[in-house]
Amino acid sequence: PFSIYHWLFGPYTEVPSDFWSHLGNVKEQLVFIKDRGLGDPNSSWIDSIRNNDPIPIFHALVADSLSVMPIRLVRVATFTSSLLLVTIIYWFTFRISKETGLSSNLRKFAATTASIFFVVSYGVSSFSYIRYYAYFPHIFNLGLFFVIEGIYVDYLNNEKAKNRVLGLLGIFLATSAIINNQEFLFSIFLLLSISVWRFTRLVIRQSCHNIKIDTKALVTGLTAMGLAVVGITAGFYLTNSGKWGLPHLIDLGQINELLRGWPIANPNLRFWDTLGLHGLVIYCWYFFSWARFARTDYINTAMFSPVFTLFNPLFVLWFLHVGSWDSIWRLAYLMPLPIVGGILIAITTQEVLKSKVCFRSIVGGLFVAAAVATVFPFKMGRVENTNSRMPSLVKTEESNGAQLWGDLINELNTIEGRRLLITDSVTNYVLSTATKHGGKREPKERWQKRTELFGGDYQDRLLYYGVDDSLLVVNQRDGAVSDTGRVSGHWWEDILLVSKLYPMGLREFLASHPEDFRIIWNKEGIEIYEVLRNPDHY
Repeated sequence: PFSIYHWLFGPYTEVPSDFWSHLGNVKEQLVFIKDRGLGDPNSSWIDSIRNNDPIPIFHALVADSLSVMPIRLVRVATFTSSLLLVTIIYWFTFRISKETGLSSNLRKFAATTASIFFVVSYGVSSFSYIRYYAYFPHIFNLGLFFVIEGIYVDYLNNEKAKNRVLGLLGIFLATSAIINNQEFLFSIFLLLSISVWRFTRLVIRQSCHNIKIDTKALVTGLTAMGLAVVGITAGFYLTNSGKWGLPHLIDLGQINELLRGWPIANPNLRFWDTLGLHGLVIYCWYFFSWARFARTDYINTAMFSPVFTLFNPLFVLWFLHVGSWDSIWRLAYLMPLPIVGGILIAITTQEVLKSKVCFRSIVGGLFVAAAVATVFPFKMGRVENTNSRMPSLVKTEESNGAQLWGDLINELNTIEGRRLLITDSVTNYVLSTATKHGGKREPKERWQKRTELFGGDYQDRLLYYGVDDSLLVVNQRDGAVSDTGRVSGHWWEDILLVSKLYPMGLREFLASHPEDFRIIWNKEGIEIYEVLRNPDHY
């Protein structure tokens, strides 16, 4: 079903999402591969490995081997990464739900439901994770994160599991660290937290049910606590603290003067955007069914992770020494809401099948209805669900994404050489990353700051400021209003009304100077002009 969905709806390429920045990274690597090759020690691919960003290199190598621009491979690349992650979520949920007492068939049902919830509810603000991040390195690392945690849970629960399994985890952790630090930190934090949680549960229980498994819990728990102390101490003493980044972090002194100087993440900003009404329902349902999760150390640890991280002043202070305020909110992704939701629906189904109608099954049914309803956007009086991921799940490729100006991209890629592109800031952002030609520098910053070429005496700049042999793109083909931009606030909703970025009389000016501008392509509101070298200007 997901394959059919992705084929029909296409990848999420809405302009001006960060997809285009990542596509630009791939293009940059492709240029270096073509110009210098991987054997050149000065090539940027070595810096990319050092800077934890090797995934663009792999995309670029595939594009180079097929002799196409990377944008031609986006559909199959995002399909591959997305389907891989959905499959991992399915099998991980099937494994984790083993400790809840569900039958094999109900565990399959839980895994299927969790996979669906992951697609439609996991993410931030109006963005579905699997759609928005499908072309990012993060999507590979998140899958690897679940593999790491699944193997570790198996190791702790299986008396026959050998210690060499930890060596495999070491290889996976090293791979994760090379790809991206974010999910590497996720993995390390949960590995330590699961060890401590399991150790604490063993101490409270004060009884052995299996000496080998309990010994593992004691050893890993004590080791984790030791590593945590060393890591926290090293973080505080070996690095300097970064800025707090108000209002994303808040000082608890606003609540009580005795807590002055202790920061936590602002629960009203990105944490709430990640949790949302759907997540709130899942949490209430989780606490209502607490007894069923008594032995699921991963789920309990991950569900309590915001208490240990985002709302733990000591952790936040430590994170500011090793990271930055603008990325700390991403620890909210540790909340396994789709997995817990899938398991809870399976538990409710089991109770209905066993007990027909009872109090718990009735309450469970209400929770099921609430969990499904809060996946969708709605407004009832003062209650509005603005954190539904649905706006990013609809088909936008033709109205707001890569196919909107697809013919322009294809045409530019047929023009020989690498030419300078002159156009508006939004079109510049797309063309600089999707074509072999280059536009103005810092394309993302240009549209964010609304830095436009066509202001002031633009005619003088086009005629006399060294842009000969460039390609001037006049793009008056507008896209649709952006629902994701309106809801999320990541960009203004009318950003694709690019025709308003061009001054009145531009076409007349270009037509009146045939010795300076020659039109070479024209289709449905878009024109490409070649800026000619006029001898009279020299």
